[in-house]
Parts: sequence; C-alpha cells; structure tokens
Amino acid sequence: MEKKHNIANEEVCEAGEELFQISEPIIKAFNLLGANEYVVRFYTYLVSTGPCTLEEIPIPFNRKIKSLEFLRSKGWLREDRDVRGKIYVPKDPQLILDEIISDKQAEINVFGSAKQEFEFISKKDRVLALNTPDEFYNWQSKLCRNAKHSILAVTDRWKLAWLRCDDIREAVKERNIIVRVVGRVFNEETASRAQDLINAGAQIRDAEKVIIRFMVIDEESVFFAIRDPAQPEFHIGAWIKNAAFAENLVKEMNVQWDAAKEALEKVDQILKK
Repeated sequence: MEKKHNIANEEVCEAGEELFQISEPIIKAFNLLGANEYVVRFYTYLVSTGPCTLEEIPIPFNRKIKSLEFLRSKGWLREDRDVRGKIYVPKDPQLILDEIISDKQAEINVFGSAKQEFEFISKKDRVLALNTPDEFYNWQSKLCRNAKHSILAVTDRWKLAWLRCDDIREAVKERNIIVRVVGRVFNEETASRAQDLINAGAQIRDAEKVIIRFMVIDEESVFFAIRDPAQPEFHIGAWIKNAAFAENLVKEMNVQWDAAKEALEKVDQILKK
C-alpha cells in the first residue's frame, strides 16, 4: 500500500483549513528538486483541486508568498483570472517530470561516458561484457581508434575487422599502426571484404579454417566475438585488458598467420570472375 504523508499539521495549517494528504513519492521527488513541503503542498493542492486564488491555498500566508515565488521561478504555474479574481494554474506535472527525467537521463549518459573513458585509460586489468552489438562495436571502435602500435585479428568471414575499415585506414595512414588479419576467402562476399581491408592498409592472409574469432590491440586488449543469437549478422562478446592474457592470443595469432596463405591472388581471382 502506498505510504501517505500528512503535512497538514499545526505548524503548517491554519485554523479551519482543510487537511489533505500527499503521497511519499511526490514529496521525495519535489524535495530532490529543492521544493520544501510548503511548496509541495501549494503545488499539489493546485493540481488536485484545479486553479485557485492565493487565499484558497491551505498553508500559512507567509509560506504562500515564498512558495509562490519558488513556483514562479521554476515556471511551474501561471497566472490567470476568473470570477474569483487572480488565480494560479499549475503546469502539468507530467510535463515537469518528463523534462526533468530527460535532463537527468542526459546527465546519466554523460557520467556513463566518463566512466567508460576512465575504464579505457586505466592501467588496471579489466573485463567488460559487451552484451549488445552497439556496446561491442562502440568499444571496439574506441580501442582501434586509439591503438598505438598494432591491431591483430582472426575472423572467419572478415567481418570482425571489416566493420572497422575506417578506423583501420586512419590507424595505418595517420599513426603507422601494423594491422594483420587472418580470415577465410571462399566466395565473392569474403573476397570483397578482404579487398576492402587491403585497401584500408591491412595485411591479410587466407586460412583454411577459423575456430575462434578475436582481435588483439596493442598486445594488451583482447576482444572475443560471438554472433548475437538475436541478430546473427552482428557480434557481441567481451573485452579483456590483461597483457599476460593478451600475450597468449598474440602467440595464437602468429601461429595462425604463419599457417595461412597469401590471400591477394585468391581475392583477385574471385572478384574477376
């Protein structure tokens, strides 16, 4: 049962004034916005009963004036006139709270971005689950754009690296990053992706078989990729920042690289058909 809070007591209620209750969520929400209980009482009374004159608001007069000033400053009411004289009309609380929720969500997003940036620059070992394609690709792109010396990838159909072609092109051209990708060239789609990676400046080789998809950046960050069950054409996975662990994947990449074949001739043959 929703808890009710009675703020109509001897301290806030003049003789003869009607008592009314305000729910705890309303009180807490408006307290967070800087409104004291007199302001909450003033505004809630307008919402619950409709536009009123100042005299009809059931709080002490000196509190009315201060509450009115606060509500005006926030733009939470407006003045109008009817047969009673000057009346005060409350702004729709849904509009007020929707605006605040939108602003707070924007603030949350800023704090979330700052948190990610600290995760990115931290020297500590990290493990981060990337449970949606957006999370996976945004984080992967961030790491690729900030690579310092190498990007290594093993990918079945080249897509894990191919989607980062723009980042790879910039990394190679602007920062002379070494980019090596092992994948399989076996049809026009895979040959086209391989060609795009070549054009972006990556070195590529053709493997007979790829069992695990991963990308290693600067020999310290590892991306493991799997197909998203809900959207198989996209990736989800995990990011692991641990140099000792990444070293094992670099060794695996070197084994795959040495066992793979030069891919350029095969790419040309398929694309020229």
